[in-house]
Amino acid sequence: MPDKIKFFERKADNSDVADYKSNAPNHVAPFLRVMDERFVNMCKAIVTDDITIAEEAHKKKWDPSSTKARKFWLQSPIYRQVLNYAVISTMTGTSRSISYMVTKLGSTYTTIQKVVNEAEAEGYIDVFNKGDSKSKTTIAAKRWMVLDYMQKYCISRAENWNAVLNDFDTNDFHIWYEAMKADPKKSDKFAESFRKAFEAEEQLQETFSESKIQ
Repeated sequence: MPDKIKFFERKADNSDVADYKSNAPNHVAPFLRVMDERFVNMCKAIVTDDITIAEEAHKKKWDPSSTKARKFWLQSPIYRQVLNYAVISTMTGTSRSISYMVTKLGSTYTTIQKVVNEAEAEGYIDVFNKGDSKSKTTIAAKRWMVLDYMQKYCISRAENWNAVLNDFDTNDFHIWYEAMKADPKKSDKFAESFRKAFEAEEQLQETFSESKIQ
């Protein structure tokens, strides 16, 4: 068994994760108290979800039970994003051009073309207008690939996101946020909370620096 698999198994079996956190005095967050709690909780939820996505991707990349297709798409973030474009294309009855993906991902045509060629060779996507100088080359996922994606990824993502929402109270965020954007006074107050938070952080940093000197 590869060492990375053992690492992830140990982490998965260890219910006490407190040893992975520290109480660094300069990382406490009292400066966030001046901001609306609904916004702070949503930020915590978003960051936690991003962390979960990255951790799950690395874990599944080295999981011996992962399918050949999953390991293929987990090679790098670029591969994963091409898959996302291919899947949503099939689900919406359209296709994405290579030039579109190059622009949106800030990548090179050669890089995206390489991923597309490999995916097509493996039978994961359909490629349209290939070799047609008058039309852009586009891609869409095979129908079975979409179903595989929905079964193996979407279900776990939905469960993980629900778990995050259960950890952080975000129920009132969207109503509050839309109302705040529509009200100039509330928007100004929200902007002002950032200024106060930055000031509080600076004061906290000064206090911490003085304590280190003493």
